[in-house]
Amino acid sequence: QRNPIVQSDDELDGRSGVPQVNAGRWWAIWAVAAAFGTYFCMYAFRKPFTAASFTDVTIEGWSFKTILITTQVAGYMLSKFIGIKVVSEMPPARRATAILLLIGCAEVALVFFGLIPPPWNAVCLFFNGLPLGMVFGLVLGFLEGRRLTEALTAGLCASFIVADGFTKTVGTWLMEQGVSQYWMPAATGGVFLLPLAICVWMLRQVPQPTEDDVAERAVRARMQSAERRELLQRHFVGIVAVVLMYVLVTIVRSIRADFAPALWAALGEPAAPSTFTRSELWVALGVMVVNGLAATIRDNRTAFRVALLTCGSGFAIVVGIIITRSVMPSLGAFPFMVLVGLGLYLPYVAVHTTIFERMLAMTRDVGTVGFLMYLADSFGYLGYVLVMLSRGEAAEGTQFLLFFDAVCWAAAIVSLGCLAICWTRFQPVPTPSVLGHEIVGQIEEFGADASRTDCRGQRLNVGDRVVWALVASCGECLYCQRGLPQKCVDGRKYGHLAAKPGDELHGGLAGHCLLLPGTAMARIPESLPLEVACPTSCATATVAAAFRSAGRLTDRRVCLLGMGMLGLTAAAMADAAGASEIVCVDPNIERCAIASRFGATKCVAPAELLAVVSDIDEDGFDVLFDFSGANEAVTAAWPLLRTGGTVVLVGAVFPGPPLEVPMEQIVRRWLTIRGVHNYSAIDLVQAIEFLEQYGHAYPFQDLVGEWFALEAIEEAFARAKEGTSVRIGVRP
Repeated sequence: QRNPIVQSDDELDGRSGVPQVNAGRWWAIWAVAAAFGTYFCMYAFRKPFTAASFTDVTIEGWSFKTILITTQVAGYMLSKFIGIKVVSEMPPARRATAILLLIGCAEVALVFFGLIPPPWNAVCLFFNGLPLGMVFGLVLGFLEGRRLTEALTAGLCASFIVADGFTKTVGTWLMEQGVSQYWMPAATGGVFLLPLAICVWMLRQVPQPTEDDVAERAVRARMQSAERRELLQRHFVGIVAVVLMYVLVTIVRSIRADFAPALWAALGEPAAPSTFTRSELWVALGVMVVNGLAATIRDNRTAFRVALLTCGSGFAIVVGIIITRSVMPSLGAFPFMVLVGLGLYLPYVAVHTTIFERMLAMTRDVGTVGFLMYLADSFGYLGYVLVMLSRGEAAEGTQFLLFFDAVCWAAAIVSLGCLAICWTRFQPVPTPSVLGHEIVGQIEEFGADASRTDCRGQRLNVGDRVVWALVASCGECLYCQRGLPQKCVDGRKYGHLAAKPGDELHGGLAGHCLLLPGTAMARIPESLPLEVACPTSCATATVAAAFRSAGRLTDRRVCLLGMGMLGLTAAAMADAAGASEIVCVDPNIERCAIASRFGATKCVAPAELLAVVSDIDEDGFDVLFDFSGANEAVTAAWPLLRTGGTVVLVGAVFPGPPLEVPMEQIVRRWLTIRGVHNYSAIDLVQAIEFLEQYGHAYPFQDLVGEWFALEAIEEAFARAKEGTSVRIGVRP
């Protein structure tokens, strides 16, 4: 699917008439600078208070700083749970404004933190963390779904690594200048207000993903509750494993970040203000380089697995440096803190940059990285809050260091197990699998409970040639009862099932195929050539379903988009149905020439369609069928429908950009839009009857270029990729 995103100016960037930054070679630098700056400035409203000690207040043996950290993280955690919905549903046009409003609310909370006396001002940090938790997902929305996403997001993640140290440095410096520890957080935020506004403005200028980005990484569409639920159900085990690993890394990373002064002191080298920045710069550099290089790996599955190995390497570094310190007590605090930080941030950032990004790219599922990140983040911060609450009074010195080491060991061991699970999950299709779903077979044996009658009521016998439906359905669920067995909740699709021991043969590229209960089967005559009969169980039946959805075509003007197997079959069916005009559209001139042999009255390139409509009748088409799946093709063609016309969408079987059809036009012009995916037994019967009557009237046999033996399947696939033939045949 090499479709560009087609959106209005308002949807793209929230403003009309404002030019965007040139999408050429410099846009990536601009995007990194804008995202880095925005999130860097956000940290100035979140982390500076951790540079203070707050030793003047204790509550029931709890240090006030532990209470403040826990309170803010609780707000931040709740924000992540809210963000699962808000971030995934946020329109692109509103992201920038939302970022400014959220950070503005956080600054107001810091002002009240300075005004209200302790310990009551602790609640202000809850309301400080509550809006800030959604900022990352909004910034990430500007960067995901691109060929350079890993590099861009690595730069974004580097911002919170560096900012964590830098904002502590600024906060410490302000306190040295006489600002109280309670007003220091608001003062630090005030310093960064103007830079924040500039960076958010820059972020708004970042261009949308290109056509090539969409082709490699899939479209990232806003997600409603149904899409979120479907994605989680499909990859539940793998997503749980990633989230659990992320929760553990978040806990350890947050302890290191929020209690950095205590860790430095426990290591025997209390940190100066500049030390926080210097240590985090080295960590950020290493993490940004390692995770950013994932953008150079074009294959999505390879990049996904490399990211898992990167996570494992990070845990190995953490464990290794802890062991090294135990046998070399003289190891300095600076290399220890840098290497632990590097080991923790490698997996933490890999989840942000690559794991979820490439998961969506290789599975082509509807989803956004923002949704998955907020799912992980919400549980990550929930885990951190629970750890903070369970600690009680903060330990110091050697005791705190032992606590930190124990948490690191536990996180590393469990996370390595999670990575092992992830390695086998997130398959683009179930594997191993027997592919193939356009099939003709010969009955060799009947099962004990198998029906001896086909879906046309004909008697079945051993030796009969048959075709069967793509989906085996239960016949009892809501969709089966409503005439949509192809959407059966327990449906199993031939050529799409994972092969399991004793249950492998459910695809056409095999010597035998075992039919499942609930499969609609039909006998076909010996006179029907294989070249004509094989597409019945996919292309021909799908077109029959599309025509049934469109209604009567006699004396109607029909437009067909995309001249693959479905489009050519549709041209023949429309001609047989008595359509008055059949206009076929395809950028491939050779395919257009073929369409004329299948009943097309006119065959044109997309740019010529408007002129053809003017020649036929300016009133337009009665029915528009899309078999291309190309968003821009439908966007250009649907306005050419006459009043009362129908659009039938068939080709868009993968996630793609939204189709823009003004509702006012649908209402005023009485337009109908129908979607068709797969087919029912009724359509299978219609397909067979069409081929029996008209299969010899059109050159269907010519569409199969060559036949290969099953043993030569690799050669058959290679020939199919050349695209010189509409279909390639395989015989067992």
